[in-house]
Parts: sequence; structure tokens; C-alpha cells
Amino acid sequence: MSKKILDSGYTSAFVNLLLADDDSKWWTPLCQRSGFISNWAYFPFDYKRSVRQKSRWILGISIQEWTLTGWQGGWRIRENLLKDRKVFVAMTATLLGYLCFIYVALDFMGRWGWVPFQLHPVVVPGTVLFQMLVVVLGLSFVRLFQRMFFVTAVYGFKPALLAAPRMMLGNIINGHAAFLALKAFSDSQRGRQAMKWAKTDHMEGVGAQPFEMERPPAPPEHEVELSVAELCLKLRARDSAEVIGTLERIRANLGEGERQPILHELERLVHSKDPLVRAAVGKTIGRIAWTELMPELCILVGDHEWPVRANATSALLDQPNFGELADLVLISRDKFAIETLVKMLEQDEPRLALLAEGGSLSNRARNVLLERSKVFQRFTQRPAA
Repeated sequence: MSKKILDSGYTSAFVNLLLADDDSKWWTPLCQRSGFISNWAYFPFDYKRSVRQKSRWILGISIQEWTLTGWQGGWRIRENLLKDRKVFVAMTATLLGYLCFIYVALDFMGRWGWVPFQLHPVVVPGTVLFQMLVVVLGLSFVRLFQRMFFVTAVYGFKPALLAAPRMMLGNIINGHAAFLALKAFSDSQRGRQAMKWAKTDHMEGVGAQPFEMERPPAPPEHEVELSVAELCLKLRARDSAEVIGTLERIRANLGEGERQPILHELERLVHSKDPLVRAAVGKTIGRIAWTELMPELCILVGDHEWPVRANATSALLDQPNFGELADLVLISRDKFAIETLVKMLEQDEPRLALLAEGGSLSNRARNVLLERSKVFQRFTQRPAA
């Protein structure tokens, strides 16, 4: 997002603000202040789900972003990209560092008689290596102090006491997740398995802030069917939220005569300036499945915003004639549309297998899919049953 903002000629900044009317005591943790601007969510509480969550982030941010955009931008952009993509080297070094730290600690404990054994010394006091380790250990304590300081400011003193073990556990989780992400990417490149983002069950929810107030229940407006004229009027509203809510209320069983005004509004909304509206239009077209709107659905598959493309492609693959629609996209010269369709197909192997076995694709479209998807290549190379 920040890269898109910069590419568009705007500037961005990290902002840490408290609302002016906040009257809390200075020692009150920020998370307990009603005026503190921040995100609020829980990370998974157990190891397995934490690794799955982190591996998905690494796969998307460090690997897929790398393959899609490369190293475009000035030196500042590249320096920030390097921070995201150094995770594999950094985590390997960190995990090896933990093993070395344990070994050296046991070595010195043996020398001092704290444990009933002695290891072969690898670090000798007074050497350059020993001095370097002292410097690195000192920097680690500085980093730990910084973490404890900011955790105290945001969450309070008690959570800050867990900063050290949480930092070590977090690095272990990051290391495990990094290698899982690298394996998933490697398998996809060799055509063994489509690259999938492992979904995580968020059983903890998002948490409730102590100052959160109960909201009155929303009126059940979806229970009331709107006339075609009312739908068209609401679809022309300036408020994007109202337009999106109205899209969800379009009935799929409208007759051909009733559809015409709705078709006109949907064709217009395909070119809306708001990507959220365009994404909702793609989802709506997939739900109502009107054949008159399939050309508009193909347009949305090539949208320059990923959420719009993803919604439209998912809707396209849900259509009974998805093979014919996929053919139209694959023979187009729209790289965004082709790339999105290939990625979504690789996540849906049953449909990919149908395309490989059936004759719904033209030779040109089939060649494009063979060129861009190793998973599709694997399906076409399977012996006939």
C-alpha cells in the first residue's frame, strides 16, 4: 500500500496520536486509553496456528511480492524491500545464533562448575571473536530494553516482563514459518503443488477493548425487498457503502424485462472510481449469474486493483460456462487478467483438471496456460485413465 501511495506521487507517514480530549493519567497504558489510534487484534495463541499465520505473511510479502514487482523503485524503496525479503537469511542466522548461544553458555557454566560437564571451548576470552560476541550481546540487550520500554508504554509493566521469552519464541516461529513458506514456493515452482495460503482459524476473535460501548442492533432492512426503481435509485447514491449494500439486495430471479435498468446501472458501476464498489460488483455478478453481464465480469478480471480482480475471477470460475469465459481471458493481452486467472485456477485444482481434460479451451488459450502454469502442465502430462 505504501509503495502504491509513493508511486502515485503522495507521501505517507507513521502517525502516533492521542485525541486532544484524552484525560488519562500519564502512566496509563495506551491500550487502555479511549483516544489512542491503533489496530486491535489477537495473534493465534498456539504454536501451530502461529506458524501457519506467519508463513502466509512471509509467502505473500517476501516471496510473491518479489516475483511480481522485483526491485523496482529508488534506493529507499529497495532498502525497505530488502527488510521484507531478508527474512530467510536473518532467520537462519538467528536460529544458528541461538544454538551457538546455548553451546557457549553451557561451556562457561561447565568452566565455572555450575554443570557437571565441560564442553570443548569454541570462544576464548580475550580473542577478537570473544570481543565481537560481547558487542553483539550488548546490542541484543539494547534491543530487549527497547522492546520492554514500548511494551510497557502500550500494554503496561506486566506484559513487558514477558518481552524476552516472547522475542525468542517469536524468532523460532518466524524461522519455522520462513522455511515452510520457502518450501511452498519451491513446490509450486517445480509444479508439485499449487502455491496456497494456509488459512488460520482465529478462535480468539479480535478482542474487546475495555472502553468499547455496545452498539444498538442494526435494523433488518435486508428482509424488505426493494423494487427495481428503488434499487436503481440506491445504486446511483454517492455513498459507496450504500451502493455496496444495495448490490447485495439485487435478486437473481428478476425477469428479463425487469433486468434492463439494473443491467444499465451495473455496467456503469463496473467503471466506478471506488475499487470497493467494483469488487462488490464482481461478487454480485457472480451471485446473480446473468449472462448479459459476462463481458463486464471479464473486464473486472483485468482490473488494476487486486481485490477487484480476485472477486471477479472467483465469480467467473463459479459460472457453469467457466471454460468459455476462461478462454476469453487467456487469449486477451491483459497481463493482469491472465495472471489472476492462472493463480486462482492453481488454487482450484478440480477446475484446472477439467480444463486439462476437456475441450473448452482453444489451442491458443491452452498454450498460454501451459506456458504460465506448471501445475497445469502436470495435469496435462497425466496418463489417460
